[in-house]
Amino acid sequence: MTYRIRSIGTKVLLLLVLTCAGAVFLVVTILAWHTLTTFKQNTINHMLLETQMLASNSTAALSFDDKESAGEILSALKHEKDVLGAWVFDAQGNIFKHYCNQPDHHREAPPLGQDGYTLDDRTLGTQASIVHDSEKLGTLAILFDMKPTYQRLARMILVAVNTSLVVIGLATLAAIRLRRFVSQPIAELVKTADQVSHNNDYSIRAKRFSNDELGRMTDQFNIMLDRIQERDQTISAAQDQLEQRVRQRTAELEQATRRAEAASRAKSAFLANMSHEIRTPMTAIIGFSDMLLDPEQTNSDKLDCIQTIRRNGQHLLSIINDILDISKIEAGRMTVEKIETPLVDTMAHVCSLMRMRAGEKGINFKVDYLGSMPKFLRTDPTRLKQMLMNLLGNAIKFTDSGGSVRLLIQLEDQSDRPPRIRFDVIDTGIGIPKNKLSHLFQSFKQVDQAMTRKYGGTGLGLIITKRLAQMLGGDVNVKSQEGIGSTFTLTLETGPLENMEMLTDPNEAYCQASEACQRSQEEERPPSGGRLLLAEDGPDNQRLIRSLLQKAGFDVDLADNGRIACEKAWTKDGRPAYDVILMDMQMPELDGYEATRLLRDEGYKSPIVALTAHAMAGDRDKCIEAGCDDYATKPIDRAKLLEIIGRLIGFEQVAEVTKQRSQSEEATSSNTQPAAFPSSGKDDESPLWSEYANDPDMRELVVEFVGELPNRVSQIQNHLTNQNLSELVVLAHQLKGAAGGYGYGSITDAARELEKCAKAGNDLEGIKQQVNGLSRLCERAIQGLQTQPTE
Repeated sequence: MTYRIRSIGTKVLLLLVLTCAGAVFLVVTILAWHTLTTFKQNTINHMLLETQMLASNSTAALSFDDKESAGEILSALKHEKDVLGAWVFDAQGNIFKHYCNQPDHHREAPPLGQDGYTLDDRTLGTQASIVHDSEKLGTLAILFDMKPTYQRLARMILVAVNTSLVVIGLATLAAIRLRRFVSQPIAELVKTADQVSHNNDYSIRAKRFSNDELGRMTDQFNIMLDRIQERDQTISAAQDQLEQRVRQRTAELEQATRRAEAASRAKSAFLANMSHEIRTPMTAIIGFSDMLLDPEQTNSDKLDCIQTIRRNGQHLLSIINDILDISKIEAGRMTVEKIETPLVDTMAHVCSLMRMRAGEKGINFKVDYLGSMPKFLRTDPTRLKQMLMNLLGNAIKFTDSGGSVRLLIQLEDQSDRPPRIRFDVIDTGIGIPKNKLSHLFQSFKQVDQAMTRKYGGTGLGLIITKRLAQMLGGDVNVKSQEGIGSTFTLTLETGPLENMEMLTDPNEAYCQASEACQRSQEEERPPSGGRLLLAEDGPDNQRLIRSLLQKAGFDVDLADNGRIACEKAWTKDGRPAYDVILMDMQMPELDGYEATRLLRDEGYKSPIVALTAHAMAGDRDKCIEAGCDDYATKPIDRAKLLEIIGRLIGFEQVAEVTKQRSQSEEATSSNTQPAAFPSSGKDDESPLWSEYANDPDMRELVVEFVGELPNRVSQIQNHLTNQNLSELVVLAHQLKGAAGGYGYGSITDAARELEKCAKAGNDLEGIKQQVNGLSRLCERAIQGLQTQPTE
């Protein structure tokens, strides 16, 4: 109890002194015990070793019974002050020789025993056998005095104790000094705590004396006062805010109540909408059923009624299926299966239905596969068709006539999750406002009631599609821009692909799967002379070839480059728009090779004929490899071109026109006087006339072509002056392909040489000579047109 009421300073002093004294006492005790034990053991070991050495040296003395020698050996112990006596015993145990450090003092010999030592309070006795050739000759015994050893140990302990007392005294002085640094900060904390307690003033702060633990404790005490002061202020403010929080919580409860009521109204509105959607086809079914009972109905009228009833019945069935599906989903009872589903066949079936629907609205519908595809998906085929038809049906529904709907299919490349296939349904429809996108996939919600009334629908398709996709390991997302269109993305897990057969050309496989539909589309082409698309960037060739084909009975459209040709090649409903495409292989933006490959990749089946000014053997193979069905060179051979077209599309009138034109040309050739029309040589300066000078069908075209030659020559000379060889190559190439078609073979030859030199680009003087030669030929053609005789 007395210790408890002492001050902290006194307690610290006592603890330090007692702790230091205890520690010193423990250290001294352990040191003294260790020193005593070690010193005693070292002394014993030393004595034993000396005894064994003397015993070993005494072997000869016992062997030869030489007591004098034994005495000399024992006299070596006179330097050991602690030795009381030593005895050499013979084999029978009799004293052979004796040594004593005090010759006048007789000491009794110790009793013989085993080799080793014996220790008592005063003496240490050691014994060692004297052995020669494994024969024991005797024993050596030595008696040592232990008193000097004990005296030395006592002196060592006394020194340790004195040292301990000095250490304890120094520790006491340090504790007295330290007490001031400990007790004063604590006393200050006590004083400050008393002031705060009596005055309830939390602004008082304790004084800091040091940077040690007591200083940090003072800081923490002051921080505690800060927090108590802040908490007191916070409590006061909280009391003021409590009523406001209660009002806020009340408002939140009221808002939650309103949301619940809104959800209830949404379900009621949904039920009302469903009632309207169901009643609409039911009204038509009942009404047209009543009309069937009218005996005055004709068979045609009855057939119309039956078709109307069937159409509305199918619509009603789809509504009921949607309602059942959403009911199962909301109840958690919807199930799906995962079986091997042929991808391409499934897509062909879905897209054949959607293509018909798109065609009825005048919408261009396309399907594209990007990259290789698995032959089978491990999914639910029924639900896959349902999801795609929902997405495609919505895209067609909300896209006006003249727009497009595209289905893009590809594998997602993500190694951190199971493989997925992605279906992008891209339309150019009305789009969805940004503030309405969040309602798309909510149950019992429709984006816009006005749109629903205009376009129809229950609003269930998207939420059903999204829930089904999630059940099949995927999802549905949307990107849309109002007035531009929407892209709905459906992703599904494909199942393991390790051992799955992959389709390297899924577009071709899709076309084969849709072969029946394609055949039906081809049968619906117009049975006239046929529609042709001429993809040609040269105006001269456009005029010439278009005129030739129109006179053969064809309806011809023009495309200035390959990109335009790809756009015009399809009808709005996704069918080939032309019976044959004549494709120039060198055009700006997109050349004929790439345009043909693109069309073939998109599934375009109609014939494509390559038109090129290159006539090398490898050029035909290059065109055929790109996807062309045949190959025609420039200058255009009219009979040859018409023969190719007639063979590809099988029109008899084409062959007839070709035959008649060949006969006409033969007659013209036989009636023409060769002398009247100079050859197209390059070296003379006579007028240059066209080979078709007497062809009435070509006269107007030749006049128009020659009339543009001055402008062409001027452009060529300007590009030569500016050393713009790339444009020079283009102009030379166009003239090379056109001139021969108008009957100027020499100009074609000169343009070909100019093109070759300009492509090489390393001989400007040679290019200049080629330009000059071409210019002279064009001047002769102009002169020939002016001096050409008429029939």
